[in-house]
Amino acid sequence: MFPPLTTGCEERVGLIEPRSLAFYTRLAQGGCFYIVIGDVAPVRTANPTPKLYDESQIEMYKKLADALHEHDCKVALQLFHPEYDVQGVGKMIVEAGIAG
Repeated sequence: MFPPLTTGCEERVGLIEPRSLAFYTRLAQGGCFYIVIGDVAPVRTANPTPKLYDESQIEMYKKLADALHEHDCKVALQLFHPEYDVQGVGKMIVEAGIAG
């Protein structure tokens, strides 16, 4: 089992893209039977963790699940709400340009 960790393979914009997809697929190919994707934010945030807060993001998780299932590996997500450091989060939001 691969526990929920921040791997450093995540894309800075919060997407599961080729680098992180390849990382998790290699784990499954190597015999890992269960992977938990760590720190998945269920809200729109400037935090650079994977995100799942609207339907447009479902396809990338489906692609990940399909790739892992090809190797008989199950996948789960660890939800993480990153807005715990109000000052730090405010700075990230301003710098990310998502303040409205």
